[in-house]
Amino acid sequence: RRATRYRTMSNLLVNNLFKVTGKSVLVTGGGRGIGKMIAEGFVANGSHVFISSRDASTLERAAAELTDIGESTGNGGTCTAVAGELKHRKGCEELAGMIQDLSPAGLSVLVNNRSVSSSVHNRRLMVLDELTAISMHWPAEQNPPPPP
Repeated sequence: RRATRYRTMSNLLVNNLFKVTGKSVLVTGGGRGIGKMIAEGFVANGSHVFISSRDASTLERAAAELTDIGESTGNGGTCTAVAGELKHRKGCEELAGMIQDLSPAGLSVLVNNRSVSSSVHNRRLMVLDELTAISMHWPAEQNPPPPP
């Protein structure tokens, strides 16, 4: 009986199930390709997206295009370019610090889309190192609990 009370049609709408309006999102490798498409989806649905890669000029162009898309949808989505090198732990820590300064309330979503051009074994280690560096240097107390 209780379960049917929560299974109304409005609760099952995609906008209610996967609402990202107002969320802060970081997409590494977000200046082009799949990362840019992922960022576009978040911006079009009202998120504030940070895109990161090494190429600052590509990032700036992509962020301007994505912000225009956010404005055209009327959902309030925006995009900010944050250039950074994520090849080593130090670069990951620097990116985490920049994002923390830009989004003091914390991130809601991290899309780790950075490409790596090394052996499969090294790639796995680098991705694990990257995720660990970002998560370890992002204060847990700044991440609000998920909504009920």
